[in-house]
Amino acid sequence: MSFNPNSAKKAGKKSKRGPAKKEGPSIKEKMEMLYEKDYGL
Repeated sequence: MSFNPNSAKKAGKKSKRGPAKKEGPSIKEKMEMLYEKDYGL
């Protein structure tokens, strides 16, 4: 499939970014939890 503005738009709609922000902890919070678990902070 060739990559042009229209295909890019479709790919963006399929993307999991955006709506995912509503569910669960944010990426930053997940990172902090990982660090706390790994290093016992």
